[in-house]
Amino acid sequence: MYEDVKLFLDDLATKENLSSEQYYETIDKGHGRIEVRRGWVIHNVEWLQAQHKWPRLKMIGVVEGTQYKGEQVSTERRYYVSSRVCDAQSFMEAPITLAGRISPLDIGYRLL
Repeated sequence: MYEDVKLFLDDLATKENLSSEQYYETIDKGHGRIEVRRGWVIHNVEWLQAQHKWPRLKMIGVVEGTQYKGEQVSTERRYYVSSRVCDAQSFMEAPITLAGRISPLDIGYRLL
């Protein structure tokens, strides 16, 4: 499942005309660095439900963080599956624990 989600969301990241429901971005400056966080979500996941027999699956998403510190640039992506539906901003603003779950209200995200 991880490879399917990763491939689909990595391709989605190259699209330019995503709605505000599907895409959200923040920029944070401080401590000698700039961090750009971008998030994408997709609710049309019936193909993934059928392929992996996961009937409660409602959404997949990715959070990408890029840090610029001097000449150094690093980028990391985290992929999630969810039994809940929300827009990209809500997805990005949900606090994620080290276990990869949203807290304190566990709204159903799981880190892949």
